[in-house]
Amino acid sequence: MKSGKLFLATLLLSLFCLAASAWAVPYVQSERSSSSVTDNAVFRSLPDLAADIAVSRVGIKETGYNRGPEVSKIITRNGGQVGQSWCMYEVVDCYRVASVIKGIKSPLKRTGSCWDQLRAATLPGSKMKILVPGASAGGLQLKRGDVAIHSRKATNRDLIGKSFLGHTGILLADHGKTFTSSEGNTSCDDSGSQADGDGVCIKERKEMGGRMPVVAFLRYDQLPAIT
Repeated sequence: MKSGKLFLATLLLSLFCLAASAWAVPYVQSERSSSSVTDNAVFRSLPDLAADIAVSRVGIKETGYNRGPEVSKIITRNGGQVGQSWCMYEVVDCYRVASVIKGIKSPLKRTGSCWDQLRAATLPGSKMKILVPGASAGGLQLKRGDVAIHSRKATNRDLIGKSFLGHTGILLADHGKTFTSSEGNTSCDDSGSQADGDGVCIKERKEMGGRMPVVAFLRYDQLPAIT
């Protein structure tokens, strides 16, 4: 009897996950996503899936200041208004779509503010772990899908919990002292604005220092803690 109930529960869970994935496929593909994004999506980690969605959007461009057919949707479906800075809205949206595919609630707050997202990670119940550059002698060992929170000013000291102008992106690969990320609202070349650009681009950033130093990285984690 117990085995029969367990089988039924497992079957219902599998059907739910497959239904969620199937529902999201047209939506994700309409967002410039390839089939590789949704392949085996139910069995992949949320951060890895969010990173793939972020990569699939590289090339999206504004057609006006902080607006455009795709940019405006990214902003408004996450609670923002057209014309607002949208780097965080892009990160939130990638995690939101990934969460829909996996049939779970997104761990990120619906906000366009970098400092507000970072503050939310300090609250009880948050599933985002805070990683601070330089806090670990062995390095942070960054993972694909981590969220990088930058300061627009040449300082990153003691900003957690405080208001600051920031920029953000989803980490794709860790190279030790540098990392590669997919970022919205940036410029693909280094001569343009890095925090107020016009598109989604692949960027290489420094883990410590640089023009926009990292304040912290956020990592999806079932047991939130500050490192």
